[in-house]
Amino acid sequence: MECNEPKNTNKNSCLCIIAIAFSVFILLFSIIFINDTIAPNFINSYTFSEESVLIPADGLIVFDTNRVVVGDAISHTPGSDEFIINESGSYYVSFNISVFQPPEPGIAAILSVILQQNDVDVLGSFAGHTVSTSFQLVNLSFSVIIEADAGDVLTVINTSGIAIESLQPNINIIKLS
Repeated sequence: MECNEPKNTNKNSCLCIIAIAFSVFILLFSIIFINDTIAPNFINSYTFSEESVLIPADGLIVFDTNRVVVGDAISHTPGSDEFIINESGSYYVSFNISVFQPPEPGIAAILSVILQQNDVDVLGSFAGHTVSTSFQLVNLSFSVIIEADAGDVLTVINTSGIAIESLQPNINIIKLS
């Protein structure tokens, strides 16, 4: 019996059609159902204008613009300092800012910031740099992965002990799982 007989060809064609239909079904299933469970959730916020950031008691960094918001796992009101976690999970947080010491103290100081989760410092997120004169511009940055519960509040705070001037703080918060 040869492979090109009509009986065998019909059987192979039928199997091929079933395989294609099954592949299309799997593809559609993954697009509709699986992608919904792993949909991306992230936010990027920044402030373009210079901002005076007070000492720690009031030294929260404000973000006046949400550049990109995808999903609803993280929320932020432009012009505020709080990022609200709406879905429990693991989050990647990266932050950078350029800062300088205003001229008033004019002494050596450590200009520093840290991420806080529910008003508690997140270990591993401290970023600091020693300056010896006022107006010495430095860049501070950190990145950290955290576990967060729905309702948790993330903020970035000035821990320098002195007021600082900030230029274009930028934060990315990405839900990993």
